[in-house]
Amino acid sequence: MQITRKIKGYNAAKRKLKRILFNQKYRCINCDTKMLTVKCVRENRECVGPIGDTIKWRTNLGEIITSPVATVDHIIPRWNNGTNSTDNLQGMCSRCNNLKHQEETKHFIKHKKGRCRKCGEYCDHNAAICNTCKRGNMFLLKVKNTYQREYLHKIELNGEIWSWKYSESAVQIKYPNELFDIRVSKDVLLGISWKEVEKNKDVNSLITSEVVKKFVERIIVNKEAPKYDLYVMRGIQGSGKSTRAKELLEEYGKRFSIEGLTPEGHIFSADEFFYKILKPEQPDVYNFNPRFLEAAHKWNYLRIQDAMIAKKTPIILDNCNKALWEPRDVCILALAHDYNVSFHYSQTDWWKEFEESPKKEYKRLAQVFSEKTIHSVPAWAIKNVMHSFVPREQFTLESVLNAERTK
Repeated sequence: MQITRKIKGYNAAKRKLKRILFNQKYRCINCDTKMLTVKCVRENRECVGPIGDTIKWRTNLGEIITSPVATVDHIIPRWNNGTNSTDNLQGMCSRCNNLKHQEETKHFIKHKKGRCRKCGEYCDHNAAICNTCKRGNMFLLKVKNTYQREYLHKIELNGEIWSWKYSESAVQIKYPNELFDIRVSKDVLLGISWKEVEKNKDVNSLITSEVVKKFVERIIVNKEAPKYDLYVMRGIQGSGKSTRAKELLEEYGKRFSIEGLTPEGHIFSADEFFYKILKPEQPDVYNFNPRFLEAAHKWNYLRIQDAMIAKKTPIILDNCNKALWEPRDVCILALAHDYNVSFHYSQTDWWKEFEESPKKEYKRLAQVFSEKTIHSVPAWAIKNVMHSFVPREQFTLESVLNAERTK
């Protein structure tokens, strides 16, 4: 359903979209997904395919990335005397905006004669409620039964019944007592690359109860001993974590008498995206752009996935990893490929001082870290990271796997 009458004033709201998205950190106010404007993609990258709820764009490596399209939304609709002031505007992805528009449209036409007051559909001329709504909550019962049928796939492990279901790009596994619910992408579950998943149209036929059972036994119950190593580095910009990562790689090679362990093949950092991808003609210049931060981490994740399929060891994730949810996807991927996950920290004096210092010392320490970093990160930004950095004793593998993403 669409509102047919034209409402003026939307161009004024669109001009404020850039400022609104900046305040929301380019995330949808409803579903918290990262968004990009069409103008941004067209100016910086090659646009692939038609533009609808999502926009596809190609990186310099040829990888196609899909991002939701950012739109401006009126909290109080214009047809309900809403204004174009910044207080009445919010950034939403196109999909959430369309759903909100449908609900508003139903509310708009409920006041028209010949429309149902509950659902907005056509009904008898003298009736206030249509026949479907008179029959009660049959639709709710149908939804409930459908939800139960989605978990008909069962597996038995150690006397407990686990349930699982397919989704569009992942498999959702439900713990027996419903306290544990994990969503695993199909490439992680099958141990293949995402490109192979996209090529195989009948990938669901490869996912059987036996495959899910082996995954649950290896990842959740964790009975099998890992054969490979994943080192997750943690630290603030300028703390010396990248230097420590190279030292760990060198120590690993000496301990197991392995030659040819180059940092380029075993240390993976999202910062390399801003060296090699954004401006490949300047590979030695750090071109940071916060708009592509999400794409940088996805690009880094795909590189780690390829390395794990090739059974490289050790694999070192060289990011800040200040929050519990940040290394979660990589840790799940590592456990699926029989990697032992461990967390490592810098050994510098100023890092040890930070871990032992109270918060009132963060302003002074942030200046020290800012002078040490090679990317010219300002002290105020480092201070913000210090306040949100999860302490070492709280950062465990179990807490990482159960963490939820925050803004």
